[in-house]
Amino acid sequence: MPSSTSNSNDRAAKFLNERWKIFWLAVVVFFLVFVASWEAGWRIFGFEPNITDDWPVWSEIRRAANKSGTAVALVGSSRIMVGMEPEVLEEMTKTDVFMLAIDGSNPLPVLQHLAEDPNFIGKVICSLPPYWLAGSSTTGEDRTLKWLRKYSAQPLSSRIETRLLKFVQSHLVFRSSGLSPQQIWSKWYLDEPILPPYAPMRPDRYRKADYSRTDLASLRASRVQRTRELHRQLEILQPGAFESRIERIRLYVEKIQDRGGKVAFIRFPSCGSVREIEEKTVPREHYWDIFAERVSAYFLHFEDYARLSDFKCMDGSHLNYDDAEQFTREVAKLLLRRDFFE
Repeated sequence: MPSSTSNSNDRAAKFLNERWKIFWLAVVVFFLVFVASWEAGWRIFGFEPNITDDWPVWSEIRRAANKSGTAVALVGSSRIMVGMEPEVLEEMTKTDVFMLAIDGSNPLPVLQHLAEDPNFIGKVICSLPPYWLAGSSTTGEDRTLKWLRKYSAQPLSSRIETRLLKFVQSHLVFRSSGLSPQQIWSKWYLDEPILPPYAPMRPDRYRKADYSRTDLASLRASRVQRTRELHRQLEILQPGAFESRIERIRLYVEKIQDRGGKVAFIRFPSCGSVREIEEKTVPREHYWDIFAERVSAYFLHFEDYARLSDFKCMDGSHLNYDDAEQFTREVAKLLLRRDFFE
């Protein structure tokens, strides 16, 4: 027969267990309410999910391009990242589109990487601004080569971690890099406003640029100044060196074509002072036109088509998201007419 002391101890233990269950349930509920409120608050202030771009994210897209039977790789820098909408291009062409542009970087090493990879069987749309076509500069090229080296050596653990991080960042606003505790504290300490990015990155690495979210006048002045400085430092290739570059690009194109692929080079719009600086430093007739004559590929220069030349560059160099969607449609129509996607 159990003693009264034993029964008392059992009742006390049961009571404590129930209390602890209630406590931990309250902790979980409080945490979930806090996270939901934190997330909702930032969304109310205009924030949306934003992927932090880096070589592991790029590598995941690059690896996926090799697995697709209808791959269209988008190669370039920031102009194609904000100016070519992958979802729109996929809708119009019924192909898989992969954004392999690297912001502020030379696109030619990526083109070479695709050409020399026998596992890539697809098409390439390459945005090639005059700066990278006719100039000799290591600015941005080192970053591209670094990403390519890391891609080749990326361990499985890093790939899994990247997928998990992308999943979280694509669903939770407060996991954006700009809303890290360190960034928030820094802004608060300096008495600076915490504003949503005007060009957040989607999981497919497209940047939806909404220039109404930023100080456009200041951004435009900064863009012109940066373009002027970059072109001032640029070493223009001498005729012999330029011919060698064309020959190297021609070989890249032929390797892709030999595997059944195609390559299209696009000169994205630039406007105002940025366009003037580019044309003064790298005149079209001396470089782009010669390049287009020597290489057997598809070429689209925005000046040659009324529907491409009418777009307004918000900062002199990039398109707003609504114009990017329409620009993508116009480019797709032109390439479809020339059987590029066949």
